[in-house]
Amino acid sequence: MKVSDFKKWINSYVQNKKNTEHDNSKISFFEYLEYIKKFVYSRKIDRLQFPLEIYIELTNRCNLDCIYCYKKVIGSRNDDILPEKAIDIIVENLGSNPAVLVILEGGEPLLHPRFIEIFYKFKEYSVAVDILTNGTLFTPEIVHDLAKIFSQKYDSVQISLDGLGDYNKVNRGIYGNLVLDNIKLLNDAGIIPRINCIVTKFNYLGTIDFIFYLEQNYKISSLSFNIPMGHSFQDLILADSEAIELYEKIIKIQDKLHFNIFGTIINIEPDCYNCPPVRNESKDLFMRCTALRAKICIAANGDVYPCVFMENRIPPLGNILRDSLQEIWESSYSIKFVQSLIQKNGRCLSCVNSQYCTQICWGRK
Repeated sequence: MKVSDFKKWINSYVQNKKNTEHDNSKISFFEYLEYIKKFVYSRKIDRLQFPLEIYIELTNRCNLDCIYCYKKVIGSRNDDILPEKAIDIIVENLGSNPAVLVILEGGEPLLHPRFIEIFYKFKEYSVAVDILTNGTLFTPEIVHDLAKIFSQKYDSVQISLDGLGDYNKVNRGIYGNLVLDNIKLLNDAGIIPRINCIVTKFNYLGTIDFIFYLEQNYKISSLSFNIPMGHSFQDLILADSEAIELYEKIIKIQDKLHFNIFGTIINIEPDCYNCPPVRNESKDLFMRCTALRAKICIAANGDVYPCVFMENRIPPLGNILRDSLQEIWESSYSIKFVQSLIQKNGRCLSCVNSQYCTQICWGRK
């Protein structure tokens, strides 16, 4: 099988059968998010009037030292902690806005000394919250407090875990046992997280055992596979032949799982650079990047960027401590950025493979 044959599968793994009791007359909050993003992806809407997703870096502190950490590359690993005043301002900017998803990230967000209070503050205003964490810092007390107002319909937890035993340690510096124990804590409290796994040449051999172990022992909503992104980490990426072999094994077992599998294990950027664009005769457009089109990022010092990968790479759009989100979103710089982004991605927009390709991320170069 050729690498090019996989493009149609990228980010479109077959989903498990839908619950027959699902009420098709209503859509869930997360289905709503995907519904809106499809309009942005297809450029039926170039940009929304307000961000759909707001990434908030509570801190740049982290208790791990992953080998593919982009924060180290862009020089934002420091001791910044987002001040409570900034959280208050963000809440004021949002009001009671159930149409927005706030993503609490880092660094490691649980290292913020007032993490639970921040989560509660957003929930007080009925804002949906997604927590991106390495899963090492959950305690029975934290999970108990989280579960009190956590809604599986509107809130989510993503845990980064790259395998069992040594397979996680080689990527992330710790064995996976602690994280697995904490997933069990969450499960016991009624919280079903999703898992994100970065596949490298060091941990890929443990991937299938990892999938079956999760299937047999834990409740998770999905398992996403990704590869290290950016030229600094190209030497960590699997060879095509190894990625193809692993992919074929995953395809054979995915229908036997109670959770969905998403993502890509293949590095397709070199393909894109070396191949001429293939025109999409149907004229359907697909632009994966939603920076300043549907999302925005607030760094731990309050600076605002189009996305997390552009932090410290371009001048900030403003600072949440002095500028409102709406002002930043509607600024002439933001509008020009989107225009430039669309122009730079022109080659991808009309490519027949664009919908199944990770496309070129301008912030990850």
